[in-house]
Amino acid sequence: MSVAEQAARPRDRAVTETAAPAGHWRPRVQAWVGDWPRALAARAFWGRFVRLAVPLLLGLLTVFVSLELALRQDTLADIAEGESLRVGATSQRLTRDFHAIVSDINVLARSPAVTAYLAEPTAARRTPVEAFFTLFSAQRGLYDQIRLIDSGGEELVRVDHARGAARLVPQEDLQNKAQRYYVRDALELPPGSIYLSRFDLNVEHGEVERPLKPMIRFAMPLADQNGRTAALLVMNYYGAFLLDTVRESLAGTPGHALLLNRAGFWLEGPDARERWGFMFDRDRTFGDAHPDLWTEIGRAPHGQVRGDGGLLTWTTVDPVALTRMLAADASRQSTAFGTRSAGAAERWTLATLVPADVLATRFAARRTHYGALFVVLPSVILALSLVLAYARWHEHEMRRAVDRAATVMDVTGDGVIILDAGRRILSVNPAFTRALGWPAAEVVGRPCASFVAPADRPVLDVIWQRVESEGSWTGEVWRPRRDGRPFPTRTTVSAVRLDGRTTGFVVIFADITDEKERDMARLKAEEDSRAKTRFLASMSHELRTPLNSIIGFSDIIATRLFGDRSERYAAYGGYIRESGEHLLALINDILDISKIEAGKLELDPRPLDLPALLADGLRLVAPQAEAAHVAVRLDLPEPAPALTADERAIKQIIVNLLSNAVRFTPADGRVTVQAAAVPGAAGRRQVEISVADTGVGIPFDQIERILQPFEQADNRYAHAPGGSGLGLALVKGLVDLHDGTLEIASAPGRGTEVTIRLPATS
Repeated sequence: MSVAEQAARPRDRAVTETAAPAGHWRPRVQAWVGDWPRALAARAFWGRFVRLAVPLLLGLLTVFVSLELALRQDTLADIAEGESLRVGATSQRLTRDFHAIVSDINVLARSPAVTAYLAEPTAARRTPVEAFFTLFSAQRGLYDQIRLIDSGGEELVRVDHARGAARLVPQEDLQNKAQRYYVRDALELPPGSIYLSRFDLNVEHGEVERPLKPMIRFAMPLADQNGRTAALLVMNYYGAFLLDTVRESLAGTPGHALLLNRAGFWLEGPDARERWGFMFDRDRTFGDAHPDLWTEIGRAPHGQVRGDGGLLTWTTVDPVALTRMLAADASRQSTAFGTRSAGAAERWTLATLVPADVLATRFAARRTHYGALFVVLPSVILALSLVLAYARWHEHEMRRAVDRAATVMDVTGDGVIILDAGRRILSVNPAFTRALGWPAAEVVGRPCASFVAPADRPVLDVIWQRVESEGSWTGEVWRPRRDGRPFPTRTTVSAVRLDGRTTGFVVIFADITDEKERDMARLKAEEDSRAKTRFLASMSHELRTPLNSIIGFSDIIATRLFGDRSERYAAYGGYIRESGEHLLALINDILDISKIEAGKLELDPRPLDLPALLADGLRLVAPQAEAAHVAVRLDLPEPAPALTADERAIKQIIVNLLSNAVRFTPADGRVTVQAAAVPGAAGRRQVEISVADTGVGIPFDQIERILQPFEQADNRYAHAPGGSGLGLALVKGLVDLHDGTLEIASAPGRGTEVTIRLPATS
């Protein structure tokens, strides 16, 4: 029903009622109004009212209680599900962060510079280690310090990271760290193990450093050539990055994000004054604040519980076990690295706590949506409940979808190559391996140019000059996959400079194969569309011209315009026949090229009289040549070469080539037809037929185009305008069907020579 119909219907009903007989409704209204005082005074009325109202009120109360319980349960379920997703996603992010750290310490430990220095600890061998540590620290930006310490605790190399820059500490400022607990504990582990310190604040000169600097120290004993511990690799990881991950991942929680250590001290929590209490001799822990919830945490490594303090969702993060597992994964993927539990007492609880007052606020917010329902009639309540139930369900599903979408992580990335100053590969990321098929172990140390397609290597010098002068370069570079297949990439090369020197490069690339294919498909589609448009325009003219002649002359004959016995009718009949034959030839061309493209044109090869076929072709184009004042000459050897082929197809080829040659040759020009037997591949004899003219010629860039269906050369130099654009395409198709070849030699102003070579026996 339209809006107009809906608006009109009440007016129609009003008109109908007004048109009723006068006095028809008046006695009823008077009786209904007059009975109200008597009804209000009757006990039976109130009894009926009570019997109807009380069940409805009780039913309304039951609905209210049930709905209240359901609202609380659904609201709590929604919050609980969201918190579980957030905590789980945050735990996964922490796992990825630890994976990166384990990968970093393995990369540093396995670097050629460190290996060479351990084999021969000289100042000359130490310089590459210093450069590599400095570059690595600047690139990663995750580590406050990267150090190489000998077995006696003396620092051999130390790189500090501050204010976004990496700084190599001079040798005279290096210290002995033998008394630090993490140095002592790590040196007791076998070479290749990964040691993990506790998560605490950095201490300088016996005092907690201000501003606070959370720190986790990762260490790995390194062996010399004899398998004995020769040095200790130590990385001081900025714990603030880990805390930022917790805050960002749990930012959507309606409560508080928590990270607790094994003793229950806050590493991250809502009150900054309570964080890191164990570093400032403060005894208050999460267990003191929420003993019931802390007891639940102690019973299971992960879970969700509602207590006096609110809704707690937690999972246990064991950094030592996590490091051991990730290191074991690394050992299976590359050189073996043993691991051992170190700092086993360290265990974190990652959690969210939605306080009871927040839950109550959420319950109240849900309740306000439905409060108006309890002041209307029960029948309206029942009707609206269906709508509100759907609205609540839809809201619930939408919220769940949003929560799920918020936890999905993008795991794909661009390929990254880290180069040293000599443009040799230091490291690559997994996306590089996925794109090119080369594992990292096989590419480290190789020149970057090895992974550029040979066709693009000549321009590398220009690219490096741009990078050196401008700092970066972005453009398209083709790269070879491991199987040799090249593919296009959008590549950015950036220089890494330290103290004014270029110490390395970062190459980032993305595969743009799909983008290129889409562009090529779009250009081809546009070109096909233009070709078909030109063909339809040409066909319109070519078909209309003979049809107009046929219709015009037929109309003259049919109407006896010049009397019953005019001699003109015979001539007009001839014109009609010529136009019909032209139209038939045009249609045949279209059908032939369609059959060729569909692979359904069948040949009937038989021995041919080639001189007779060529003579017939010259005879057919003779009128066209005479009208254009073009001389056509046939040049055949004695004896003429023998050819076995389809007669109709060869005749069509000859006529089309001659017609094109005459059409594009100016007055007083000439067209020469030649045929000869020539040797072919594998000793097979071929027949070569050429048609050469002294015409306007064809630009080189148009030769390939005019061999396609519906394409034409520039008609400005033709004697007769128009043409279907099928002539040369049909010739090429017929030649291909005979397993022959077609060549066009031409240049503007120098004429054109079309040569076809056919097997003497098809």
